Amino acid sequence: MHKLLQNDFRDQWTNPSDIFSLLLLVGGDVIQKALAQFTLNRFRPMAFSFGWVAYAFSHLLFAVGNLKALPDPDCPCTITRASSMPTTSANQSWLLGRLVRNHEYWSLPLTKDALKSGRISDQDVSIDAIVEPYAEPRLYGQWEILVITAGGTALAYATAHFSGYNTFHGHRTRVSRTVFTLTEGNGSRTAIVFIKDSDTGVDLERLTRVEFTGGSQVWRIAAASVQLVFWVALLITVSGLKTHTWFMVAVGALGMMQNLVLAGAPRTPEALGIPVQLEQVVGLPKVMDTLLELEAKVPYAGKALLPTYFPGRLREREIERWEALESEHERAGIIS
Repeated sequence: MHKLLQNDFRDQWTNPSDIFSLLLLVGGDVIQKALAQFTLNRFRPMAFSFGWVAYAFSHLLFAVGNLKALPDPDCPCTITRASSMPTTSANQSWLLGRLVRNHEYWSLPLTKDALKSGRISDQDVSIDAIVEPYAEPRLYGQWEILVITAGGTALAYATAHFSGYNTFHGHRTRVSRTVFTLTEGNGSRTAIVFIKDSDTGVDLERLTRVEFTGGSQVWRIAAASVQLVFWVALLITVSGLKTHTWFMVAVGALGMMQNLVLAGAPRTPEALGIPVQLEQVVGLPKVMDTLLELEAKVPYAGKALLPTYFPGRLREREIERWEALESEHERAGIIS
């Protein structure tokens, strides 16, 4: 009995017949977040890994229920359109939430430059204006692993391309200059100001409320159903492997490592599909002074952030300073 049990364990660890098919059913949320990184990109290179079958089932659920395919934001923040009458709304975009969460990563060169030049100190409140499968056939003369890997990779690319996210592009508008602010709210030391000077590009305000689904619901259900059929077929095929299954596990593990990095690692705005040019950092020891300095440099941007950081009544001296800046904007003919 002991010898039989020992043989069973040895056989299982030598060729784990069911482990990869089981692993294909876990990790769908990782695939969803990795795909969300490519929301604004036409080309979406995704690795074949664990979790694709689980995501295929979730994708069909999104299509049938006409649900939100993108994950919820992992960094709560608010977006404000800076104008003489600013409007503020809660951000519902995972992409903008990730942009705010990673701002210290992608704005680091600008912050370092400001620290070196002495424009700000590290205590200031700042505002940023802004190959494994090929071994198997060579060693053993069997091509099953390579064929499955190639098929899985092609299927991953196809699923990413037809994932239900419509490539989002800014539309032309008569407004030549718009200013948006992003902040995590009162208590956050940093706010981000986006200045859109051209009449094309990504409209951040629209980005917060648009769901990235393309085509009719019938088309999305049909596409998701076909993808699911192919992924289930691949799952059945993988379940039939009886030898050298560790190669398949290694392929899936490497792909999952890549998708984990893709889903969690910080990325620049350009990598997220929002090209920006970093301008400068405005930072002073006091929040009010910082907002006033920002208002002088970018009209109405400081005013847009004022209710967030100072929801109460302002002092008389502070009101006078804001009114003076407002008068300067009017004399300069700045209308927003």
